[in-house]
Amino acid sequence: MITLKHLHHLRAIIQHRTILGAAEALHLTQSAMTRSLLALEDSLGVKLFDRAKSGMTPTAFCLQIAESCEDVLLKMDDIQREADIYRNLDGGKLHIAVGRAIGGLIARNTLPEFVARYPKVSVTVSEGTPDDLVFRIKNREVDLLLAGSGSYMDIEGINHQHLKDIPLAVMTSADHPLSQQKNIQLEQLADYPLIAPTTLSQSHPLLTVIAQARNKHEPIPAVICSDFPTLKAIVLQNHSWLLAPELYFTQEIAQGQLCKLDVNNAGLVSTLSVIELQGRSRSPAAQAFIEIFEEYVASIGGG
Repeated sequence: MITLKHLHHLRAIIQHRTILGAAEALHLTQSAMTRSLLALEDSLGVKLFDRAKSGMTPTAFCLQIAESCEDVLLKMDDIQREADIYRNLDGGKLHIAVGRAIGGLIARNTLPEFVARYPKVSVTVSEGTPDDLVFRIKNREVDLLLAGSGSYMDIEGINHQHLKDIPLAVMTSADHPLSQQKNIQLEQLADYPLIAPTTLSQSHPLLTVIAQARNKHEPIPAVICSDFPTLKAIVLQNHSWLLAPELYFTQEIAQGQLCKLDVNNAGLVSTLSVIELQGRSRSPAAQAFIEIFEEYVASIGGG
């Protein structure tokens, strides 16, 4: 008889490629892991791994069923999570992913308020590229993602809840060659390096215009860094331009440290959204966090 324990053990062996590594990861003895694998192979009547001194290599059949086994384990995790939600646990865990461009809004504002109101909830906040974050959502590693939805619009299996449109600005140093010009077109920026706090979707209209104007095989953006002080320092030392939420640099623009270029383009906005796995219930902790975040974004400028 195949049990969930067998599937957990199978997944660990596939990941670690050794009995010892899988056993250590699950805090089991090597002999217990070996017995579990032998019992599973006996139940199926099929060999799952080729054994060698260098490690365990999954057979073709093992690779064939690996995805189905993972689906079963994820569904069981969902059942346990639904039970936790039904009991309306006061504590528990909350895993939040954030787009790099808005990470500061979470860390400096929403998170302290949430922790003050709900001290029994253990919170983890992580960043990542769009591909990384979609993988985490679909594998139930995070409860929700807060990010600009532009890079996630065409992905199946996820829902979007629009929160607010956050204006983006094109910022440079005060001595940038374009700093005194009016009605700048995006094509004019193509000769200067773009830096940004996060990866932009290749379908983003801004990137499309810039790539066509450059007609070069250069990475766009040239620099990606989620640390805004570092981005500011780069801009001040060369003729690059920074694409980021204007609200992060209001003071620097007012003081003349940075120059906001006169660029009018419909793509200069980040559609801030809650992004979640389709069909997955939202926990009370996740709902509370979103409500606190909504309180904050309602107070900042933008549409």
